[in-house]
Amino acid sequence: MKALSKNHPNMSFAVFYLVLISSFVLPDGSLNAQGPLTPPGAPGPTMKTLDQIEPRTPLKQSDFPLVINAPISAYLTENVTLTDLNTTCLTINASNVTIDLNGYSLTGPGSSAGASGVGILCNTAQTFKITIMNGNISNWRGDGIDLSLSVSSRVTGVQGFVNGGVGIKVGKGCIVSECLAQTNRGDGIETGDVCVIERCTALGNGVNGGEGSGIKVASSCVISNCAAQDNYRSGILTGPGASISHCTANQQNYDGIEAGDFATISNCTTTQNDGTGIYVGFSSSIASSASSGNLSEGIYSGPHGRVVSCTAEGNTYAGISTGPSSAVTNCSSYSNGTGFDLDSSSTLTDCNANSNDTDGIAFASGCMAVNCLASSNGGDGFDFGIGCSILGSKSAYNIGNGFHAGSLNGGCAIDGNNATGNTLKGFQLDGNNNFIARNTAHTNTGGNFSSLAGQTAGAIVGSVGTISADPWSNFSY
Repeated sequence: MKALSKNHPNMSFAVFYLVLISSFVLPDGSLNAQGPLTPPGAPGPTMKTLDQIEPRTPLKQSDFPLVINAPISAYLTENVTLTDLNTTCLTINASNVTIDLNGYSLTGPGSSAGASGVGILCNTAQTFKITIMNGNISNWRGDGIDLSLSVSSRVTGVQGFVNGGVGIKVGKGCIVSECLAQTNRGDGIETGDVCVIERCTALGNGVNGGEGSGIKVASSCVISNCAAQDNYRSGILTGPGASISHCTANQQNYDGIEAGDFATISNCTTTQNDGTGIYVGFSSSIASSASSGNLSEGIYSGPHGRVVSCTAEGNTYAGISTGPSSAVTNCSSYSNGTGFDLDSSSTLTDCNANSNDTDGIAFASGCMAVNCLASSNGGDGFDFGIGCSILGSKSAYNIGNGFHAGSLNGGCAIDGNNATGNTLKGFQLDGNNNFIARNTAHTNTGGNFSSLAGQTAGAIVGSVGTISADPWSNFSY
């Protein structure tokens, strides 16, 4: 290989390149000092302790029966079964207690064994923030869970079944969520005032003569997204001030949903109960709900109630029934004993009664119907008492009369209605002193109008041809 001379141009470039590289890789003298050579101490811990991983207390079979007297968070590590009679499995006498059943069960000696014994019992009044979750409580002589002395507590993800008392019981201000209560002798779920019950199911409670309901709550409680079926008494039974929404109650021995005064019910469904489908007390409201196949009324609202956008079908007595001074709006009632049965001073607006066994719409005194339809019913389309107003409504193809003012004392206003194809009369007025105007009647078998003698009435126009009558006239055609 040919050597490069000192003055060769490539030699100059190589020297320059080496000098440039050295300026980057050769450290400054101040960087040449080394750190201390003394080795470090022993390595520190790198793993968490068991208490850091699981800062809770494990509980096993041999720990029970157990009494808790101080705040604790504990969890089961296995199923627990007690065979001793009249024994409570877990007694809580403190606040701030959390028991995670961890998917395991607390099982007693039998729901009829002995005279007492509870799965989990709060035994001290005014304890608070007790939480029971994620497991099964069954076969206790008394209640499955009894936290009735506690406040602001919670039961979630628990199944309470085949207990001799209540499945799950809590006190005031508590939450019960995602629980199942089944085949308990008492109520399935029972609460104090101001509680929340959500996403729970109650099946077949009140067995063996216990006469319990599915879900039973005191005043001012909220119940949502729950289901109750085959319970001895009512599916859902509440005190005053309850709010019930998106629930179903089917096949109870009594009412499907039975709520106290000042209740609000919405988006609920009740079917095939031996009592009333939905029953509420004074000054309550029912909206967007359906009730069918019940052996009493489909829906009953107490005095001063409000029923809106509801459907009743196939109920033995009235589809929708109210106490005095109530309002029913935009509802339908099909194939019931009676379609609508409203007590005095009530109003019916934009409603439809079809194919009911007796009357489509029945009113006591002082009621008003506006823009309603009664068709193909087994009795009268409209049957109403003294002092009622029937306005802008239609009655067609009923077995009885289209409109029947049954009171001898009269005093009704019948204005702007149509009666077509009814078997008896289109308009039957039993008494005097009624106002009847601007009505039309067509092909009613028993006659379009009864005698208007003694009434304040527009003339009946029955001739064929151009209409030139007084605007208050009634028309028969």
